[in-house]
Amino acid sequence: MSSLTGEYKVVRAFQQEILPIPNKPSRPSVLEAEVYTLGTGHWRSLGPIPVTYGLDIFQEFNGPFLNNHCHWIVRDVEGDHEKIGTFDLENETFQLFPSPPESVKENWFPHRRLAIVKGCLCKLRTYYSELTIWMMKEYGINNSWHKEVVIRRGISVDLEWPLYKPIHLIAGLKDGSILIVFKNKMCVFDPRSEMFEDTKMFEPNLSGQGYRPSFLKLQHFKAKSPANRANDGRGQRKSMAEFLPNIKLIDSSMEDLPAELTTDILSRLTVKTIIHCRCVCKRWRNLVLDSSFVNLHLSRSPTPTGFIIHHNPRTCANPGILEWVEIEDKVDRHHLHYDRLLSLDLRNRAPIQQYTKMHQVGSVNGLICLWEYGHKVDNTYVCNPITREYMILPRQRYQRDRFPGVIYGFGVSSQMGEYKVVRAFQAKTFVQNGDKCAGQLSVLEAEVYTLGTGQWRSLHSVPVTYLLNTFNKFCGQFLNNHCHWIVADNEICTFDLDNETFQLLPSPPSVKKYWFHRQSLAILKGCLCILSTYDSKLTIWVMKEYGIKNSWHKQVVNQTIQGPLYEAIHLIMGLKDGSFLILFENIVCVFDPRRKTIEDTKFFKLPLSGWAYSPSFLKLRSFESEM
Repeated sequence: MSSLTGEYKVVRAFQQEILPIPNKPSRPSVLEAEVYTLGTGHWRSLGPIPVTYGLDIFQEFNGPFLNNHCHWIVRDVEGDHEKIGTFDLENETFQLFPSPPESVKENWFPHRRLAIVKGCLCKLRTYYSELTIWMMKEYGINNSWHKEVVIRRGISVDLEWPLYKPIHLIAGLKDGSILIVFKNKMCVFDPRSEMFEDTKMFEPNLSGQGYRPSFLKLQHFKAKSPANRANDGRGQRKSMAEFLPNIKLIDSSMEDLPAELTTDILSRLTVKTIIHCRCVCKRWRNLVLDSSFVNLHLSRSPTPTGFIIHHNPRTCANPGILEWVEIEDKVDRHHLHYDRLLSLDLRNRAPIQQYTKMHQVGSVNGLICLWEYGHKVDNTYVCNPITREYMILPRQRYQRDRFPGVIYGFGVSSQMGEYKVVRAFQAKTFVQNGDKCAGQLSVLEAEVYTLGTGQWRSLHSVPVTYLLNTFNKFCGQFLNNHCHWIVADNEICTFDLDNETFQLLPSPPSVKKYWFHRQSLAILKGCLCILSTYDSKLTIWVMKEYGIKNSWHKQVVNQTIQGPLYEAIHLIMGLKDGSFLILFENIVCVFDPRRKTIEDTKFFKLPLSGWAYSPSFLKLRSFESEM
């Protein structure tokens, strides 16, 4: 682009062959040039270039743009020396440019490439078994060339030698490394260790270059009509059609795509990208809010892509903050990072009472159920951090005592697609003996709330064998249309969300049942699993086939934890490299079963809790009775 006029130009130079004349001496080929300014609609001939410029067929044909000039590596025909040729986009003239001091006549097989790194012109030279990178610190000053990198054979053992193919520099990274393309592979070169590493993120046979995105529209460049076009030189060189296709003005955008195709494209993006897409235009915003898009996006993101952190302060009057944490989960590595754009301050979203605590009940399809309890307080909330909506469920039919055992569950039925909250608790009844109460019997009551109905329904008494275990977590894990809890005697109790009945599920074999034996349920890669802690030993059981007792497998046993363990360890999610993200003593840690280590992530504030989360755009307004 021209710095003065702001015109965008395309320039090309080519060897124009002159046919010999009979009985006359042969004439050398002529290097000609032409330029195209966007918006003019035609090419303009610049005539012959000075004869001292010669094209080097072994070098790249595209020229890096810097400081209003395009740059190429050319040959000085008279001296047969390597030069840097430049083209000034203002006065449209060619000239020579100072080269690095060693760029004199070389053997025929060196490869050289020009690139732009951190605003400076660079030159890469590969010669048999050596790679050299030169950088011009001050543009146009010959003495400002500095030799930044020299790599010789025997140092970078992972690079194939000799270097018969050029290396293309893409961009410089902040850590000092360099992104390059070598033998059609994207690699990272570290000058400190002098090693090349294949990123393995792209298919082979590729090329690349640095790119700065913008919203510049090609509609701004309106070509002139053919009647107003000046001489474009095409009559002089009929071979132009062989090199360039017909230039057509692109006058279309994403706005012109059918709604079905746009919905399909957007539904394949990450949640964070879709959130940004909602701000592009009103049409996209309406598409994202449409129920068909919500369902399509849910079907394409069935597994958790991160987890929710609940920062739960020790002060009873503060319900804390929900934050969604993304995970860069690879087979060979994982990386955690905050996404603060999706934090939700519960103090601003619900009328929290004083002297209460907020606990997570469960999460399904992006909806999160929370339970607030305290003295004379017993509230249930459902929220979606992505849409920033919440609802308060009506008060339960049965009022529990202040400190009874209670379990909660949240899920969606497979047949009707109804979202339900279920809870069971110990209710006290009194046996009348004359004028006095002779005693108390503990009865396990249950009730269920279906979103959209506006009321709780009593399920009456639960079988007495299902006694609550106050030492284990009260929230239930949802899987295969069932909510799951660990109850007394370390049994697994389930609730079917379709027929709304409780039943027992087979437990792992050989599970010791001491009072200080702690267990927790979790979902690991679509399977129900149990984390069992006893003394200083951690065991993870996985049910490979749901409901089949013999399918329980002891997957992990770790005896290196400093014990004894008086608290349960809660599994948040499994990572692709075989590690586990766990919650241990209110700390988010990474457990590596291969090294048998538990490592604190160290960037979460205490105290907190966490659970796996699959975000969605499901709107709570679809459940009209609560809004």
